Amino acid sequence: MTHKIKLFTVYDHYIRGHDYYGDDDYSIEKLGEGIIDWEEVTDEELKFLRENLHYLKVERDQNSVIVEQSTRTVPEVIVGINKTIAALQRKQAEKEEAERKKREEAAAVRQAKKLERDRKALTKLIEMNPELVKELKLP
Repeated sequence: MTHKIKLFTVYDHYIRGHDYYGDDDYSIEKLGEGIIDWEEVTDEELKFLRENLHYLKVERDQNSVIVEQSTRTVPEVIVGINKTIAALQRKQAEKEEAERKKREEAAAVRQAKKLERDRKALTKLIEMNPELVKELKLP
């Protein structure tokens, strides 16, 4: 498979904005809109460029950027995003269900321990005072 790309060397602040906190994908996307002369490369060549992009740094505050022409249409992108969102929502629902079950099991264990403590306390109380059973009229 071939890819259409363009390789740029840019100053850091043009790609990162003025805050230096992360890549500005919008700037890279806009940069790609004006490209007319795309270069075709194979999968292997693109992989090689991506792996060795850091060697193309000319000056300290410059970076090289690969802009790849998108082969996907807008509806394909939307479908991909919708699938990703649906998968994330399913994963979140499964996680919440697992947490709910875990809380219910912990509550059942706590309830069982409490009942056991109450039973032992009542047994001890009855052993210490057998007349209490007669007064309470327990069977």
